Amino acid sequence: MTSRIRQELAAVAAFTVLAFTPFLAKAYSGDEPSNLAAAAHILVDPLHPYAFTFTWFGRALPYELTSNNPPLYHYLLALALKLAGRGELALRLTMLPLAVAAGLSLYLIAARFLERPLLPTLTVIAGPAWLINMGHLMGEQAVAAFGLAGLAALLRSLDENSAPWFWTSAALLDAALLCKYHAALFLIPAAAWCLSRGVKPARTAAYLAAAGAGLALYLAADARIGGTAFSATRGTMALTARFPTSAWSHRLRSLLAFTGGCGAAAALWPLRARRPGLRAGLIVAAGAALLFSPAFDLFPGPNWVDRWTGAAFAAAAAWSCVIVWDGRRKPGGVLWLSWLFSAVLFSAAYWSVTSRLTLFALPPLAFAAARALEERLNARELRRLYALSLAATAALSLALGAVDMRFADAQKDFALQLKRDYLDKGRRVWYTGGMALGDELSRSGGQGLDAERGGWDLARPGDAVAVLKINSTGLRPSRPRRARVTAWTLEEPIALRLISGGTSEAGFYSSVWGFLPFALSQEPLEEFSIVEPQDEPTKP
Repeated sequence: MTSRIRQELAAVAAFTVLAFTPFLAKAYSGDEPSNLAAAAHILVDPLHPYAFTFTWFGRALPYELTSNNPPLYHYLLALALKLAGRGELALRLTMLPLAVAAGLSLYLIAARFLERPLLPTLTVIAGPAWLINMGHLMGEQAVAAFGLAGLAALLRSLDENSAPWFWTSAALLDAALLCKYHAALFLIPAAAWCLSRGVKPARTAAYLAAAGAGLALYLAADARIGGTAFSATRGTMALTARFPTSAWSHRLRSLLAFTGGCGAAAALWPLRARRPGLRAGLIVAAGAALLFSPAFDLFPGPNWVDRWTGAAFAAAAAWSCVIVWDGRRKPGGVLWLSWLFSAVLFSAAYWSVTSRLTLFALPPLAFAAARALEERLNARELRRLYALSLAATAALSLALGAVDMRFADAQKDFALQLKRDYLDKGRRVWYTGGMALGDELSRSGGQGLDAERGGWDLARPGDAVAVLKINSTGLRPSRPRRARVTAWTLEEPIALRLISGGTSEAGFYSSVWGFLPFALSQEPLEEFSIVEPQDEPTKP
């Protein structure tokens, strides 16, 4: 390893730590409480990681029905929980090495094919999909760390004809698969690269078998004890397939818009790498405009800003794919093309389009474009373009991260307010959905409404029910009831939104909320309600 590579690896590590630092104390949000619940249970019963109940969609269910992925990430999180405790800052800091390891592997992959890999790598890391998601206590942290390390080890093994690195690569991909099923997205580019480098099909098959051995053993053991790994996955897919947002038009809109938007400034590199001719430009522009035209709207039409933002993001993503295709015969071209294909395939097959899966499509797009730029621009032009792209991407991501942090912190503040005003005064507080809010309240004595035990009828006069507007797992009342409702909204001056409350198409965490990864909007971040029933529930 040359001194330049060592210095640039140190720069990647330092940049990653610096970029993630502002958000280390962010309150837990989204699915993080679910993962924390599994980690906490593992500390009590490590041999049965999912043998407990968890409130989901207004029902207390066996945890394995709510999170059906293999448990390796939860064991890692349990270890961190044991070492650092449950405080946000300490725990996020303890898990930060996974993001650093992923960034280092990303650089080592890029360095195999690019003359100047540092700034393209930093631009990917600075992007909103990477910067926000890789800071969450989610399985994608480990999938990226193990999966990218596996690809980097494979590249080294074939360049150096090293059997130890070859099988180390398989072991790392195996670890990624034991964290989340969709880590299988790394198997397609790994196999394609092996075959393109002359590895015999039998040896490639043995490599893939080794990479999947751990997952196969887990699934076999799960089936033997009557587990629900397969049935839970089928149930989730069957449920979400009924969502209106599962329509192909909405999925395609979201796939393209998320890819172009999460790529941020790097999504514009293909325009410098190869300017589209008149015919190609018209085809891409017309296709994007048609896809986002009113003819394919699922609901009352999105506002014109979101519609044209989506079309612009989609056009950028489409042209990025053209650059990857054009470079398929150049060094690294097979890897970038197969990697992009696999990432898009798994994103499309998931229950919704999410930025935490889209992030895996961004490295091949960025590195293929960077390779083309190196052929077109001189060193000075390249440095200027990369520096401007990195600055613009980082500025966007930091702004989005600040909005996301305020959204998460507000839910924790709401829970603390309810504890102070109700729980500490002996009144019962219920919550409906809202994973982070429910997690905070349950640890203070609050309870989740359970549809199997009566749902909203569990709340009596004198009780309070905490309700969030942006809530995908909430339980609705089955009948009207008299109640006093106190409601207020959370405003945010930064005119960017990651999740829509109804007036924009922002859907960073799931395309169920909208077809954009983020939107220009000044809508309230959230609406909080305290519902106090004034009548007794009707007896059946």
